[in-house]
Amino acid sequence: MLTETEIYLRLKLWLREHTWRILGGEPPGGTNDIPIIEIKDSEHKMKGSKGSRKIDLVAFKDSYFILIEVKAIYSYSDIKKLNKIVTERKWRIAFLNALREKRIFELHGIPSLAETQYLDSTSKYIKAVSFNYTGQLGPEDFVTFTPSLEGIKPQIGARVSHTAKELLT
Repeated sequence: MLTETEIYLRLKLWLREHTWRILGGEPPGGTNDIPIIEIKDSEHKMKGSKGSRKIDLVAFKDSYFILIEVKAIYSYSDIKKLNKIVTERKWRIAFLNALREKRIFELHGIPSLAETQYLDSTSKYIKAVSFNYTGQLGPEDFVTFTPSLEGIKPQIGARVSHTAKELLT
């Protein structure tokens, strides 16, 4: 069984090999060469990280964001977290604000005029999880990246859009 760090590193490599631009995230152990993207709850006005959400890996390709949670084993709390971030408008706003705060749009050449498509719709977000394969996969609207010593294999849920499927194969 691979550790969370090993899965994370293999997944980063796979994303880069498949021409995804890694924008940021929060790696296991907290050190990395990419910025931490902290999505802050707009209802929490005090300083600090209380109520915030951090995604393990955020990448971008052909106008799609992929949000990935990485664990050694399946985690239902990761599914809930990604569903909340993608489906609730206040969290999509917070996600875009977090990207703006780190100047991600500028640094990666993502046109800021396109931001409204990410605010008003969930269609440009791909939810994904990665963990050691035990026979269980993420929900039908998720991509499940299963690692092995040979690499990463994306298992694409039946309710993932056709365009998103093409970006992952």
